[in-house]
Amino acid sequence: LKKDRACVLAAVRSSPQALGFAAPELRNNREVVTIAVEKDGYAIQHASEKLKSNREVILTAIEEAGSGVVEFIPAAMQKDSLVAFAITQSKRSSRQPDEPGADDAAPP
Repeated sequence: LKKDRACVLAAVRSSPQALGFAAPELRNNREVVTIAVEKDGYAIQHASEKLKSNREVILTAIEEAGSGVVEFIPAAMQKDSLVAFAITQSKRSSRQPDEPGADDAAPP
C-alpha cells in the first residue's frame, strides 16, 4: 500500500502526515507532497530532500502552516529571496496584536 499512488493520495488527503508512511518514490512525487502540504504544511518534513528544496512546495507549506516549518527547509532554500520574504511575512502575521487599551492603563 505504501507504493500504491491512489492509496497514498487518499491517505494524505484525509491525514497529510500519512506522507511519512509512503514509499520514498511517492515522497518524491510533487503532486502527492503538494496535496499533503496544502492541508498541513508540517507534512513537508516527510517529503524527499529534493521536494524540501522545491520553492513552490516550500511556499505552500509556509502559507499553510507559517514559519514553524522552517526547521524542515534546507538552509540554502531559507536564503532564497522569495522564501525568505514568505518566512518574514509569516512571522509578522503570526504575531499577536497588543491587547486593546493596554497603553491606556493607569499606572498602579
